[in-house]
Amino acid sequence: RPKSWGAPITWEQADPFNSLRSGVADHHILQLGLIVLLSYLPEAAQYSCLFLYLQQVIKFSPDDVATFIAVIGVLSVTFLSLILAFLYNCVGHKTTMVIGLSFQVLQLLWFGLGLRKWMMWCWGGLAAACSICYRAI
Repeated sequence: RPKSWGAPITWEQADPFNSLRSGVADHHILQLGLIVLLSYLPEAAQYSCLFLYLQQVIKFSPDDVATFIAVIGVLSVTFLSLILAFLYNCVGHKTTMVIGLSFQVLQLLWFGLGLRKWMMWCWGGLAAACSICYRAI
């Protein structure tokens, strides 16, 4: 290993269960982490059928779907880089996780009830906002 790489990484730093041990120490963080983990299930199903739903039910054209993906991607990056850091500094990690989960509840409700194009664009904004939930862990 070249010396220019710096100090070697220890096993404690590379241990994937180290953050799990620290999360178990705080019951509230463990509970929120479990909620976030279980929230992956409905969202995974939602994203797997999203593009078909947008084209077949909402009548998005292929160009609309591509634009939708691009806009939501840019919004997600914005939320993850700017809003997440702001929330960490202002309200802390636990409250940021709760805010992310709240956005996720709104997102799932809006997706289930939205039947128009403008409603799907609003849903995309909520989907981008709830992307902070996973990074907050």
